[in-house]
Amino acid sequence: PAAARSPGGRAIHVDPDDRRGHALLARAGDLNPVSLRLWRRLVDAGPWTDVVDVGANYGEMLVDLDLPAGTRVVAVEPNPHVCWHLARTLQEAGRPVTLVQKALSDREGTLALTIDRTWSGLSAAAVSPAETAGHRLEPILVHATTLARLLAAGTDDDAKRVLVKIDVEGHEAAVLRGLGDAARSFAAFAAMIEMHHLPEPDRAEILAAFTVELFEPATGALVPVPDADPARLAALLAGGRFHAQDVVLRARI
Repeated sequence: PAAARSPGGRAIHVDPDDRRGHALLARAGDLNPVSLRLWRRLVDAGPWTDVVDVGANYGEMLVDLDLPAGTRVVAVEPNPHVCWHLARTLQEAGRPVTLVQKALSDREGTLALTIDRTWSGLSAAAVSPAETAGHRLEPILVHATTLARLLAAGTDDDAKRVLVKIDVEGHEAAVLRGLGDAARSFAAFAAMIEMHHLPEPDRAEILAAFTVELFEPATGALVPVPDADPARLAALLAGGRFHAQDVVLRARI
């Protein structure tokens, strides 16, 4: 067994046969410093009643979180080769986190996944042939649930303050579709998701349902983008001012 150390000094257990695990070992448990900075900014903007990491992988976005007692924290990770290590990391960190070994999608049932045994972070419902060329791939069938079902427990909707991170390699629109209109009934909702790799129809669908904010690393500001469309968003993300990997979504009122 191998373990990286998080920026906070906690162990992040990884699969020694996974190149992503090796990268975490080499980079002190932080592969995406700006993404982690944005995530912590959102966490600190709480309080949140529910914090959900969809596509938690080895748990590096959760292990150092300092959340008030009573916050419901959920890690969603369907990859069976990663889950054992994730569970150990969260247990040793003393975090009361619910681990859901399912995929999230737009309906309950099952979902065909391709597990990338070479780089676990590229596992997906539809893998990229270019990114996974030469990788060891393993098709599996996993149970699937929806974000709405996952958030149904706990606090009443009108008191819920929900923060979600979604990193599912191209399946983000389906995950958000599985939320339905629930976000509008919450007291607060924010989602940090990757959008730069999504096809234009998915980006258009997401932008029609949510407002978007971009993270400006130079100032630490979240900048709203009113009436964003896919072309304008793509141009802003490519312009160098904003963090290009992730955006923040809020519920449209």
